[in-house]
Amino acid sequence: MKKNFFIIALLMGLTFSACTKKSPELSEQEKTQIENQILGEWEKICFGIENSDSEVYASFIDPDFIQMASNGSVFYSKEEYINKVRNWFSTRANTEIQQEKIIVTALTENIAFLDQESDFLVTYKEGNVQRVHHAVSLVFEKEASGWMIIHGHESFIEIQ
Repeated sequence: MKKNFFIIALLMGLTFSACTKKSPELSEQEKTQIENQILGEWEKICFGIENSDSEVYASFIDPDFIQMASNGSVFYSKEEYINKVRNWFSTRANTEIQQEKIIVTALTENIAFLDQESDFLVTYKEGNVQRVHHAVSLVFEKEASGWMIIHGHESFIEIQ
């Protein structure tokens, strides 16, 4: 009985020690490279946002998207979220992104955060203009096709 207990305890110890293995630390050069890759993708995403092109924006959302929280609403699937984006963009002529502050944080070679704070000048098709302060935090995962958004949170308030 003691022998079986010892073997079980040894196996459990080995199993749990394997679970605590950390990812290797990224070098500054690797972090910079990932940050530049994310910023390159973000520039393309912003082009879609500025031109109210929901399909460009959707092309950067991972098919295995986890969720997006947007100003109090939570979208649990890519389809649900992109349908809402299509609805938002359908009323816009364009969006000018102003006063951007962007921070990219590479966590591992395959996971990175992007945080942006900016003002949007939204021009609607009927001619109305709205100024909005917008903040977004996104989690990107590196896929075979490139960096894709897997999770996010955004909030916005109208600026008078």
